[in-house]
Amino acid sequence: SAEERDEDGAGANNNTGLEVDMDNSSSETLQQGADVGAAGFPDSEERSEPGPSTTSGSGVALPPLIDRNYGEISRRFPAGTRNHIPVFWSVPRSGSNVMLATFGGCLKLVVANELGGARNHDNEQTLQIHRTSNGMSYANVDPTTVEGIQRSQLLGLSSSIQVDVIFTPLVNLAAPIFTPTNPGRIFALFRHPVERAISRYHQLRKVDPRVRSVTLEEWASWDASDDGGGDSGPEDNWMTKSLLGANEYTPPLTDGDRDVALEILKRKILVGLADDIPASVRRFEKYFGWDKTLAAGDASMVECRNDLMEKVPAQGNKQQSSKGFGVEEGDEVWMLLAERNRYDLEVYEFARYLWRIQAALVR
Repeated sequence: SAEERDEDGAGANNNTGLEVDMDNSSSETLQQGADVGAAGFPDSEERSEPGPSTTSGSGVALPPLIDRNYGEISRRFPAGTRNHIPVFWSVPRSGSNVMLATFGGCLKLVVANELGGARNHDNEQTLQIHRTSNGMSYANVDPTTVEGIQRSQLLGLSSSIQVDVIFTPLVNLAAPIFTPTNPGRIFALFRHPVERAISRYHQLRKVDPRVRSVTLEEWASWDASDDGGGDSGPEDNWMTKSLLGANEYTPPLTDGDRDVALEILKRKILVGLADDIPASVRRFEKYFGWDKTLAAGDASMVECRNDLMEKVPAQGNKQQSSKGFGVEEGDEVWMLLAERNRYDLEVYEFARYLWRIQAALVR
């Protein structure tokens, strides 16, 4: 078994060491089981470039590594094993911190996230499991960066059968970590792109003098030159680009790129909604078999999880929404940010549709 070492962790909160704040994001198959047959689903290295690959009834080909190395969400998850690895796609400003606190903190699942890169484990030549002082177990790799993804692949993260859940914003670039025998299974929380953008602006105001000196309307109109080549401007279709493995240096997105992103979402991602985190967590737990982990755990595990769920909104939160920042849908700044993220808006709306369809996966 993997060696575990106690280490100092960040402060404690709900025994997880994490603040319960949706806007504070940290930053096939061995045997996939029977097809669920839910409506809307098919029956069936640095960037996963589009190319010849299996297509569904839509006729849209997935990037080969995405297709091979991530399992179909319509197929049952082999709960009780670590042959398939849940991969939480950490969309910024969408509740990633709550997911880490819930699954890594309360449910005591072994995680792979940025902790593995922040604690000087680079000299360790084998995959090892460490533990923070507040009890969170994590692997000595960081799948949230390109370098960390390469190290994760080198140390055999997917085949180690030591990690319960991986957190990364780079699901496309992380595809080489996995194999058809040990695939990843992606799940994510989705939040309206305009709300995420407004939240990003207010977060950046706290740390960046350039952003602090401009209004939200001015910031929403920034281009790369206004940002000075930095990373303080508004996002431009972050979700779509992340699914495609694209970045600010790639050509502008096309409708064809959007179609590929939507196909990845339909076939490869279990959807949760940031405006209903408790229901999303219940769905994640049931799909991945973590509800049985809770049932088999002690009372403190259940209490920790329930306490966290009471602290997040069940159906939206004015403070976390655009209205909480004085912006209404249809306002000029709203429209600016919506146009800037028009493909992400389509991804988000499709995710809301899939949220309803995917209920069949956990019946």
